[in-house]
Amino acid sequence: MIYAWLICILLFLLAITCSFYWDWAGTYVGVGMMCPYSTTISVLIGAIFGYTFMFPELEKKSGKWYTDEVSRDSFHGYTAYKTFITSSMILGDSFYQILKLIIIGLYRKLQEKDTTAALPLADSHSTAGSSALDIDEQFRTQNFLKDKISTKYSLAGCAALMLVSIIVLPIIFPQVKWYYVVVMYILCPLFAFSQTHAQGATDMYISAGLGKIGVFIFGAWAGVSRGGVVVALVANGVIGNFVASASDLMVDFKTGYLTVSSPKSILIGRFIGTAVGCVVTPLIFRYFQVKYPDLGFNSSTYPIPFGVISREAASDALQGASGLPKYCLLFCFSAFALGIVINIIRDVSPNKWGRFVPIPLIMAIPLTAGGFLAVDLCLGCLIALIWRFKNKSQADVFIPIVGSSLICGDGLCTLLLSIFSLINWKAPACVQFLRSQLAG
Repeated sequence: MIYAWLICILLFLLAITCSFYWDWAGTYVGVGMMCPYSTTISVLIGAIFGYTFMFPELEKKSGKWYTDEVSRDSFHGYTAYKTFITSSMILGDSFYQILKLIIIGLYRKLQEKDTTAALPLADSHSTAGSSALDIDEQFRTQNFLKDKISTKYSLAGCAALMLVSIIVLPIIFPQVKWYYVVVMYILCPLFAFSQTHAQGATDMYISAGLGKIGVFIFGAWAGVSRGGVVVALVANGVIGNFVASASDLMVDFKTGYLTVSSPKSILIGRFIGTAVGCVVTPLIFRYFQVKYPDLGFNSSTYPIPFGVISREAASDALQGASGLPKYCLLFCFSAFALGIVINIIRDVSPNKWGRFVPIPLIMAIPLTAGGFLAVDLCLGCLIALIWRFKNKSQADVFIPIVGSSLICGDGLCTLLLSIFSLINWKAPACVQFLRSQLAG
């Protein structure tokens, strides 16, 4: 018995060093309660593979494959592997999914099939053998699709926004040429699909990692002579805002679907909110500039650390592929191909086996977030599993409510902390646990 406890303690300490710990984040416990088991297992497999095998091996190559004298956030060191391998697997998964949707759509067009036939558009009146949940789902689907937004208007809106960006961005930033903006908008849908998929599955934002891909591409393309740093930072802003807006809009549409709201009213509300944000956000920024003259400096209350990281990434990107550590590009192409291959295996396998194949995009998420994400999701999944085992009908009704409450409660706490920070209220004591290397 003593030996068993010793082994458990050793495994616990080893797990903490590999970032497998519970960070008391109610958000991801709630997500774990609501998301499918396949999502939780994919996150767990990705975390175990990354933080138990891959990243420890890459850290051992310090001084051989990359110099250990650079900053940990530099593209010349360990961070390049972590950022680009993760993003490559995510983009590989998204590329496959988009290609599959295009092929299926073209096939249905050629076969003259109605693309809406696969949707549950049956009459909302009850039929023999239909459950109340099925009837409710049919009603929601009918109501949502009867007021759908025309494709031609969607494309016209995208073209108009793209035209405005092509004209305005080169005026504000002379280093940004019009063709840079065109390529940014060509890449944005792929990145937006990745972010939307990730947020829908795990409520995680991966736009920062995807933005780093844009920083590297456009920084290397422009180079030093054509203001590559400015071009890279503008690309980061354009891609980041495009991706975040697209994924948030999809969340709004899902909310509208659940609340039986019109998609057009949601889009109009989103447009009004964005317009208000374009006025309010600069005012808030100006407020911080006036109240905190040292805004952005390391000694400031608000040092804006991600600004420094983005600036360093843009500077590192000027060297292009030659500035990356050894074998980084090989790992990236391999991760991209792996994302496609795993999806093919998942699709061609029989359903009873295919559902056990992990999802590449979700596997990649904990590689940037940390192993703690897998612990949070697994804890929520375990709670839901036990609840369903004890009372399935009750669990099916209340698990979404409890999970959503955990997410909203965590968000409300963040809002309160922001308010306390603005009025300079500080906690009388703070307890923090760090790894020995970080604690110094």
